[in-house]
Amino acid sequence: MRSFRPARLVEASLYLVALLCAFWSTLWILGYTGFQRIGYADLPRWLDPISLDGSNSQWVTNPTVLVRVDPSRFDALLASYRDLNGGFPDSRGGTPPHWAELLPGSSVVQLWDFTFLQKLSFIGIQLAGYAGVAFIAITLARLVADSRGESPFVLRNVNRLRRIGVVVLIGAPLLSLGHWFVERWLVESSSMGDTVSVYPYHWSSLPWWTMLVGAAVLVLADVWHRGVRMADDVEGLV
Repeated sequence: MRSFRPARLVEASLYLVALLCAFWSTLWILGYTGFQRIGYADLPRWLDPISLDGSNSQWVTNPTVLVRVDPSRFDALLASYRDLNGGFPDSRGGTPPHWAELLPGSSVVQLWDFTFLQKLSFIGIQLAGYAGVAFIAITLARLVADSRGESPFVLRNVNRLRRIGVVVLIGAPLLSLGHWFVERWLVESSSMGDTVSVYPYHWSSLPWWTMLVGAAVLVLADVWHRGVRMADDVEGLV
């Protein structure tokens, strides 16, 4: 029984990862860029380390995109800054259609208004990443659970490894491209679309290390499949 405890711990940790992905997805759906049902003040502060860490913090504020600024238009950009505490260009309040602004001191555009379809696309691309990680975590957890009670060299586990490998190898670059397309769409349709531009997508932008992991998992699945055949051959000799 003791030999099973590490496996149970790994299995529980994988399900915890999937649960965290569901938590972050919920924040995106109900947060500022979603249905605007919850905000930073609605969460207990002990959740800050997991809800406001890195990209997970973007659910609580306007979308921001790294852009390239044309030096010849920099003076015009400085003149276009608006004091957020003093109001927007519309003196009656509210945000002008497709309004965006360059954040002071950086080459980052913050978007204040976008269409419903753009909002769905922006949130959807965030959720796709969490869904992929959750799928991998749950699939691995099931593999670990099955391996506790029987030999791990079964065809079911081979198929699980293959699915994980495909999701990582193909899903990672598709997700990276999806982020770039959505961000470019948001910036080009904004009020600063004629002034700034999103950096072009380059082959070096691909998540090569993640794709390498996916390829390694597919190789492992092939090796695992050979183990399954060997186990079947040995069983037939007994």
